[in-house]
Amino acid sequence: MRLPRTGTAQIMKRLNRLCSSLPGLLDRPVPSSPFSLAEAQVLLEIREAREQGAAGLEDLVGLETGYFEEVLGRLERNGFIERSSAGVHGVICLTGRALRALDGMSQETLSLGPLGGLSRGDLQSLDDSLTTMERLLVPAKAPSRREPAIRWDIRPGDIGSVIRMHALIYSQECGYNLEFEAYVAGTLQEFAQGYSPEKDRLWMAEVPGAMVGCIGIVGRPGPQGQLRWLLVHPVYRGAGLGSRLISEAVGFCRDSGFGSAYLLTTSDQQDAIAMYRRAGFRKTWENPVKAWGKDLVEERYDLVLGKEN
Repeated sequence: MRLPRTGTAQIMKRLNRLCSSLPGLLDRPVPSSPFSLAEAQVLLEIREAREQGAAGLEDLVGLETGYFEEVLGRLERNGFIERSSAGVHGVICLTGRALRALDGMSQETLSLGPLGGLSRGDLQSLDDSLTTMERLLVPAKAPSRREPAIRWDIRPGDIGSVIRMHALIYSQECGYNLEFEAYVAGTLQEFAQGYSPEKDRLWMAEVPGAMVGCIGIVGRPGPQGQLRWLLVHPVYRGAGLGSRLISEAVGFCRDSGFGSAYLLTTSDQQDAIAMYRRAGFRKTWENPVKAWGKDLVEERYDLVLGKEN
């Protein structure tokens, strides 16, 4: 049955009042924390994702774009997050201050605020109502994860972006200290100073506004190529981007007439090692080392070229 025009108008007024009240609800403080509900929700999603492109994070949190950007701005000004660039395509990570403040907090603790007084039946009714609203009012959205483009023309700022991505991701995922950032910066300084397009290359995988992956080849005597700086943003893992980057690097080595390629890694990088093995690399030695604030096992992997492996 079609609703009368006045009925439709009343529904719209109620819906508008409900939506306009949400920022006030989400701005309520979380007890025993420096955050509002919205800020804590955003920080918890970043912590769970470890590092996140803001566009994908917006989808996870479910906030309206303008309010979401307002929340990010407050968190950045207060020293709880760092962004690689402004806008919704930046790369976001938590600061040590945020991690300390979030200690012991979970998504469940947030629900004790606005939802804590609801019974199980009321929660189920609310969930069902939200599902109905989404089905009727929210158009189907395409996945937020874009297919990255890969390029190798080095532009101003690219090398700095590679260093920054390594420092942020390895700090959060592996616990590497500041020495690791200095190490990566040193290797890329060497690369830039001796760069020769005939024997060296650096690939960047990117979506609009953000670098999401990288890999490089440094020509060495032999001739052989050293594979370096393979890294894929956590949001873009599991879709073959790492294997695409390795394929680009190995193909360049073959086209350049290198007889072999090799790489150095550590035994804690098992996901990357699995990709190296699938590409034909084989471990040739290992050596325990203490580096970047950790006890590690350095490993070398070699690939003989000249034929498909």
